[in-house]
Amino acid sequence: MIYLPKHKCSLTIEHNANRDFYQTVEQNLDEIPEDMHPDFESKESKERCIKENEIWTIQWYPRTPISFDYLAAPTLEELLKYAKKVEDEG
Repeated sequence: MIYLPKHKCSLTIEHNANRDFYQTVEQNLDEIPEDMHPDFESKESKERCIKENEIWTIQWYPRTPISFDYLAAPTLEELLKYAKKVEDEG
């Protein structure tokens, strides 16, 4: 069974959205202001996304349509595990 975080509003998962703009993960992250980057569990996770040119993101609104969590990881499995960890710590 796939785990998804509890959410009162929307939840979105994307895979390699950077490729819609013919960009690598690194090019895409460089183009976006750093305060708009998704959160990575670690520096190593972010580096793997860049090296492997693979990025999964999840954004969800746990309580209201105002505050949200936005995470990234190199694989879907790692992303969902990280989302659970963030939710549990929340």
